[in-house]
Amino acid sequence: MMKILMDILLMMFFLTPAALAEEAGAVQAYTWETLGTMAGATAATLMIVQLIKAPLDRVWKLPTRMVVYFVALILLLAAQGFSGGLTVQTAALSAVNAVMVALSAYGSYEVAFGGK
Repeated sequence: MMKILMDILLMMFFLTPAALAEEAGAVQAYTWETLGTMAGATAATLMIVQLIKAPLDRVWKLPTRMVVYFVALILLLAAQGFSGGLTVQTAALSAVNAVMVALSAYGSYEVAFGGK
């Protein structure tokens, strides 16, 4: 029960600043531009991994760090593709940036749920 409560609080913490920003009268939690930033990609990666890790573990036992990296990479590639055009150079840079996003997501998880 405590883990579910912490997940909800963590999601609220990451979504609140984006949800407060109004754009053309409509509130948007995320845009492709914000997902392309370090903070946006880290928050989205952390939330997505929290949602998909348990179901994935029932089917395949994948290392969590690998899942986090690939979620971060997919988010960054999608953000680049939808907002600025995906090229070989930007894809290679996204692969490097995904390492930083994944490490930030690990750290955010440890801060929120660590202390074991």
